[in-house]
This record gives sequence, structure tokens and C-alpha cells, in this order.
Amino acid sequence: LEYDGVGVVTAGFDVSDTGSDKSGMVWRKGIAVIGIEDFDFKSAYENTKKAFLIAQDNDVYDFVYDAAGGSVDTYIQQNNINFATTGKLFGQSADDDYYDDTVLKKDIYMNLRAQMFMELRNRFRKTHEHVTGIKQHDIDDMIKIPRNNNLIDELSQPTFSRNTAGKWKIESKDDMKRRGIKSGNLADALAMCYLGGYVHDYSIYE
Repeated sequence: LEYDGVGVVTAGFDVSDTGSDKSGMVWRKGIAVIGIEDFDFKSAYENTKKAFLIAQDNDVYDFVYDAAGGSVDTYIQQNNINFATTGKLFGQSADDDYYDDTVLKKDIYMNLRAQMFMELRNRFRKTHEHVTGIKQHDIDDMIKIPRNNNLIDELSQPTFSRNTAGKWKIESKDDMKRRGIKSGNLADALAMCYLGGYVHDYSIYE
């Protein structure tokens, strides 16, 4: 996809509080990912500190993070943060806005994590259709990522299905671990990064 990022920088951060998984951070400008990093300082606080230093160095405007465990919330309360922060819980209800003209997102996705990954999948599908000439799509609905093998591997691992109510769900991290797959912190960070509210047109914020 021939596209240079336009607008403010949005970041997604999935913090690890265990020694077995790394924390993951992804940041984008417009629809284009411009940075990917994972790290493990053996404590959630130090991992969070590293993420906020990266955010400051890259002029992040909106920082979306996994609020489970409360470590990021604690860091924010204890420090002077000069950009917007938004905490999300993967298990919380999907957004209360419309999927289309008649159906709410919470009525088709089991939870926010399912919404994030299904919307991410739709971005990749639309990008493929656009660049291969199958169908034209608006630039705001697409995605551009660098070639990062770890991220690509993580994106390909979780499975999708429908629950008994017909809502889309994504394989849980616990189920993935039972298959011998580690937690996809970079993929989670990417999904949160695009959950942020700003994509392409930022003129109203300038």
C-alpha cells in the first residue's frame, strides 16, 4: 500500500506482569504503523515506564492500553502525562456504537477483544482488496504495517468462532496457551492501536 502516515501518532500498549511474556507496544501515524517494540523488565511498573518513554520520544497523541492489573493506571496517577490515555479491558463489552445502520457492535461481538481483532481483520481484508484491484476502499478503512515476523506470526495464531448467541469471539489467551502458543502481546498492542479514535483526518485538532 503506497501511503505515508498523516496526522497525529496513536499507540497501543499491552503490558506484561509476568516473567514468561514480553510487553508489546505498537504506534502508528494515520493508518501506517511506524514503530513496533517488545521488552521485558521483569516488572509491570518498569515495562510501563519504558512504554511511556517511547510514547514521549515519538510524540504520541493518544495512548491506548490494556487496563487489566491496574499497573498502567497507577503509573498514570503517579506521573505527569502530557498526552491522552485510554484504558481498555479485553473482556469488557464491545463498543456501544453501530456496526452498520441497524446493528450495534455489542450485538455481534462477544467482547471488546473480539471486536478489536475482527475490525483489524477487516482492515487487512480491505487493504488486500484495494491493492490487488478487487475493490476500492477508503484509506481510513485500511492498514499498513512493516514486515515484522513476530507480529505477523502473532496475528495468524488466534482462531475465530461464534458463541451460542451467534456473536463473534476470538480464542482466549488461556486457550492459546493450552495449544502451546504464547500470549500475542504485539498483536494485542496493534489491535488497541487501531481502536484509538483518530485515523486520518486530524485537521480539527490542529
